[in-house]
Amino acid sequence: MKGLAITSFILGIIGFLFSFIFGLGILPSILAVVFGIIPLIKKIHKAMAISGLILGLLGIFISLSFFTQEPEDIIRQTLKEIPQEKKARPSKTEINLGEGIRIEGLLIIFDSVKITKTYNTGRSAILTGKPIIKKAKPNYKFVVIKVKGKNVGKEKEGLWLWSTEEQDYKIEVDKGYFYGPIIEKSILNINLMPEETGEDELVFEILKSTKPVKLHALIKGQRFTVNLK
Repeated sequence: MKGLAITSFILGIIGFLFSFIFGLGILPSILAVVFGIIPLIKKIHKAMAISGLILGLLGIFISLSFFTQEPEDIIRQTLKEIPQEKKARPSKTEINLGEGIRIEGLLIIFDSVKITKTYNTGRSAILTGKPIIKKAKPNYKFVVIKVKGKNVGKEKEGLWLWSTEEQDYKIEVDKGYFYGPIIEKSILNINLMPEETGEDELVFEILKSTKPVKLHALIKGQRFTVNLK
């Protein structure tokens, strides 16, 4: 009888756990109830038998709830149990150069593309105070994408320089290669009060023999592509 009580308890656990997987735990749950009743009738090993019996009944109830639902309802219920940050996927949008995209309270416009051998880092030399100009590596060139922003909301909005997890950019060229932005110009820093406008730029270093065709961007959970041609 002790073996039946232990078996009931083990089957009860298995049935209860598997009952949440589209009702697969119904058979072990039924066996847990059957094996749990016998020790109770004999009035031995009652604690373990009762535990197995209760788990078995719960497993049967949960499993039957799956069988009485439509498949669409089961899927919908399963999705509700997934944390929002796991099931929420960034929406995909494709825009052309010069068009705007709304990201929360900001209207972001990827305004223009410039190909150059040098770019202004935005920093100044300590001794001379002159702007630091960086040159491209041999056989490479810079792609400078000018980005404009406007706060169309009612509160202060921004793309913060230190919030790297909010932004990710990759440029695609005609040969199928992908390049990330250079470190100094890898994040947009646009912070605006309502109705204010501002601008910043992204800089990529690519092979001279290639031509930029698309910018793949992720900003605050929104994924989109900008056609650069």
